[in-house]
Amino acid sequence: MGKHQRKVQISVDKPAKVMIYALLEPNGRKIRYVGKTVQTLGRRLSGHLKWAKKGEKSHLGNWLRKMIRLKIRPLIEMLDVVRYSMWQKAERRWIKKLRKAGLSLTNT
Repeated sequence: MGKHQRKVQISVDKPAKVMIYALLEPNGRKIRYVGKTVQTLGRRLSGHLKWAKKGEKSHLGNWLRKMIRLKIRPLIEMLDVVRYSMWQKAERRWIKKLRKAGLSLTNT
């Protein structure tokens, strides 16, 4: 580094809260996916649909493309709000709880 250059540090703050959400089939309101976001739920759903249209190769992508072909828009609902440090534990807890209840989730 030259004598007139300064090192610049950029600090990225983690959000205080994270939403755990579910994607649902609107007919019958069956939960198919559990995820987390710090965005609005509408923006997160739009992101999922965009990735699916681009050909995301996953169980979730396949399910969303099927919904798109059938002209059915999935629903997104908040399940929980947790501290940032707890989101992974909370997401796993919801996935385990819903699978135990017999739901076939697209989470891998």
